Amino acid sequence: MHPTHLLAAALLAASAPAAAEEEAARDYTEALTATGDPDRMAEGWTSATDGSTAHTYLRHRTYVARAWADEGRPLADETAEPVDGGVRICREAPPADGTRCADLTDFAYEDGLVSGFRVDGLDPAPYLVEGGTDPASSTGIQATVLTAYRSVTDPVMVVVLGISTKESADLDLSGAVYRGPGDDEVRAQAAGGERELDAGDDTQAALYFRDVDLGGEVVLTGCLEECSAFVDLTVPVP
Repeated sequence: MHPTHLLAAALLAASAPAAAEEEAARDYTEALTATGDPDRMAEGWTSATDGSTAHTYLRHRTYVARAWADEGRPLADETAEPVDGGVRICREAPPADGTRCADLTDFAYEDGLVSGFRVDGLDPAPYLVEGGTDPASSTGIQATVLTAYRSVTDPVMVVVLGISTKESADLDLSGAVYRGPGDDEVRAQAAGGERELDAGDDTQAALYFRDVDLGGEVVLTGCLEECSAFVDLTVPVP
């Protein structure tokens, strides 16, 4: 039997759901682990209920993969194997600090689609947001939060920004700072995304911050071509 079929069987054995749920579980797992191919990940969005935790989780992971691919350093595909009541997914997590694994269990469904699950026994919903406030703007560059996730398996939050520019610009993604509700500041420990943007570009940036929580703001700087003007963006994180 194909490995993804085994995964689906493990996810669904406890409740023997309908064939539609089995297919959704298989498609969702395949998309979630295809981190080397963001387009394939996006195809899996239709296997999750729109607006659900599962949908936002997969979108977030897709945006992160897209940011690294845009930089020219695509992520490796993740691995998956059945565990009791779910699936174990392992990845080489940037920055290069070894393999990380998490167990996704207690899958829930709505109208034949995946709607939620637990990550290492915890509901990821309180640590996951999609969409931010109105875009922050500076010298013709706009940025807004697409998604953010404070991992339940390690003390790292990844904020994905959607960025557009009217002018050529150079962004200091590695120098991004997260300012918490108490005004404490933490510099990004890693950043994936395109740093040198041409006029009219739209891109995504994945910024990794350690020991922070949702509810702060990202400060991102840079400059336009030949540093004719400085970029200073402050982007609220819901």
